[in-house]
Amino acid sequence: MALMEYCLVNIVLGDSDMPPKQLNKKSFNFSFRSNLKLNDGHSIPPPPRPPPAATAAALAATTALAQRNRTRAINIDRFSRVFFPLLFAVLNMTYWVIFARFL
Repeated sequence: MALMEYCLVNIVLGDSDMPPKQLNKKSFNFSFRSNLKLNDGHSIPPPPRPPPAATAAALAATTALAQRNRTRAINIDRFSRVFFPLLFAVLNMTYWVIFARFL
C-alpha cells in the first residue's frame, strides 16, 4: 500500500500536466543558421525572442501548477497516514475472523 501511495504522489508531482521539455536546439544546430547566407550576402537574422511579459506569465502559471501539485501530494500523504493503517487493521481483523472458523 505504501508503494501505491508513493506512485500516486509521484504521478501528482510529476510532469504529466507540464508541456514536454524542448530539446536544446543548439546541440543539433551545427551552426547551420549562422553559415546560411541570403543571395545579397547578409546572414539570416535569428528568430525573435518572446516578450518578457509572456515569459513572466508562463513562469507564474508553472509556479502555480507546481504549488497546486505539491498541495495535492501533501493531502494524499495526510489521507494515507490515516487510511492505510485503518485498512490494514480491517483486513487483519477480517483475516483472523475467517481463519478462526478453521481452528
